[in-house]
Amino acid sequence: MQNKERRRSRNLFERGFLILASITLLEGLFVVLLLLLEPSTAGNIRVLGYSLGRWLLIIANVLPLMVLIWLAAAVWQAQPTGLRLLTWLQSLRVQVFFLLLLTVIFFAALLTSTWGMNALRLSGQGFYGRLQPSLVWVTLASGQIWLALLITLREKIVLFFCRQTPLDEPVQIIHNISQPVQGLVWGSITIIYGLLQTISYLNVRQAYVVADSIDYLFPAQNLDIWTLKFWGYKKAAFTAAVYQLGGASLSWIDGLQVLVSTLAWLALAWVFARGLHHHWLKLAAFITILSFSLVPNIQIWNHTALSESLSMSMMALILALWIAIIQRWRWYLTAGLLLLLTAWVFTRESNAYIGLMIAVLLLPIGIFWRNQRFYWGVSLVLFLAFAANTRLSAMPDLPRHIYPLGNIILGRILPVPEYLAFFEGEKMPITPELLALSGGTSINGEFAIFNNPKLETFEGWLFKHGKETYVRFMLAHPGYTFISPLKDMNHVLASNQSGYGPPEYRPSLPGILNELLYPARWFWVYFGLSWLVVILALTQKGWREMRVFWLAVACYVLSIPHLYLSWLGDAAEIGRHAVQASVQYRSAVWLLFWLMADAFFLDQGFKVSRLWKPQENPLNGSNHD
Repeated sequence: MQNKERRRSRNLFERGFLILASITLLEGLFVVLLLLLEPSTAGNIRVLGYSLGRWLLIIANVLPLMVLIWLAAAVWQAQPTGLRLLTWLQSLRVQVFFLLLLTVIFFAALLTSTWGMNALRLSGQGFYGRLQPSLVWVTLASGQIWLALLITLREKIVLFFCRQTPLDEPVQIIHNISQPVQGLVWGSITIIYGLLQTISYLNVRQAYVVADSIDYLFPAQNLDIWTLKFWGYKKAAFTAAVYQLGGASLSWIDGLQVLVSTLAWLALAWVFARGLHHHWLKLAAFITILSFSLVPNIQIWNHTALSESLSMSMMALILALWIAIIQRWRWYLTAGLLLLLTAWVFTRESNAYIGLMIAVLLLPIGIFWRNQRFYWGVSLVLFLAFAANTRLSAMPDLPRHIYPLGNIILGRILPVPEYLAFFEGEKMPITPELLALSGGTSINGEFAIFNNPKLETFEGWLFKHGKETYVRFMLAHPGYTFISPLKDMNHVLASNQSGYGPPEYRPSLPGILNELLYPARWFWVYFGLSWLVVILALTQKGWREMRVFWLAVACYVLSIPHLYLSWLGDAAEIGRHAVQASVQYRSAVWLLFWLMADAFFLDQGFKVSRLWKPQENPLNGSNHD
């Protein structure tokens, strides 16, 4: 019986091989025919009617065809060579090797036959266009064989990926909203929150336009989203892409940003609250997170045509998805997280660097925990997104880093003799015209550093050597790099951003609540208490019962370099540039606070059964949906 099954499997494999070989042969013969029929370019040296380059290309296509014909014939006639080939190809290791190899070949050939050929044509290398049919053949052949191997190995591939995921970990979702009164309370809070956001929208209705809004509105109104020019514009382009969906209408922008913010923070509040053990702590955490999203330093950006609103809303949604994955792993949640992280990287320049840090932090996880190796895929996506964003940011005539770097040199370097001496040693041209701009920004003198003929040498240096010199300066001056941002921390974390909002905007919450949730006047008290919360959260050992604890800690830890990036990356409008980092910092503190409280009550013996009566123990890994 086993021999019969083996022969049947071998016959199926043989038929599949012959079918793929036949299709590949027909595609190869068509390519050779195109090469033979294509007219020769006048003036080339010919051998038997074709140029030497044409003959080499024909031979390069005919040789693999001949080898393929010989192998197909050997298999068809059941010759020893053909039988050995089939046996070798049926080896699991060989199939996995070819699957990986063909993945690389397919994408390399696809990119070369499309973007690569276009680049060669634009550079005037028209002759190389003859390579395109051969590259298309390689793309088709590798793609169809790859697909056949994927179907053959589908069960083993699924099993492999399942072993890299925490499918068998206990679920950490604790539902206890079973009584009608409890459901009514939660539903009422959600409705009230939605009404407050709706009232905020009705008070404004049109997104407020500030100076930098043009960098998002112009590409949304005038550029094709399918072109590199759109994605390589002055600012990270995802915000402009979203604006373009509604024709960059200010009413559309305002309504969309309010809606996205509402749904994102609702998702975060609900997903986080359902992982806590105690009913009243769940409700308190739910209310706190929703109230936090209504403070002016978050809500005001929903009414401004800038990237802050979408970026902060996406950050909240990323946290919600990540918490949901930790509570109960699902494929579709991971796919959503990958898409959202990629979009978030292309929303703000600082996001790309935070994404890179996340990618680095995730790499060691798979080394120590095999069932967490799916995070390596997340890291890979973030690395690729960072590389793509870096390449796009260098495309404009004025690369994205040049303008803020000009702000730094004029505002921070020129006024300090020690710093100026370092840059002078790096051959930065020092002229009276440049020194006259000391303490200013790139906009001073009608963009003098870009438009004044007497500053052309400085502009050239700024483009060629400015970024590298600034990096060396930060390494050589740790006081500037690490201490100066701390001295300006009050400005970074607690500045008033009301000037960026529309005059019609009215806060949804009373001032005392806004100050409690997002302290500005009491910032240093809050800053000290936040560290106390982190220390107490660690001492409570919340990770024993709640894996989401580590995500909150990571969010808190990453907010620190995020704040430093905001300060070191520009010398103008620091408060605005740091507002997302500030929101990230405070969000992490609130999450850690409620996790600490939950762990405290759990440790003190306030068990789940004393507050409600679930059907099963939520900590034993059973299903709680």
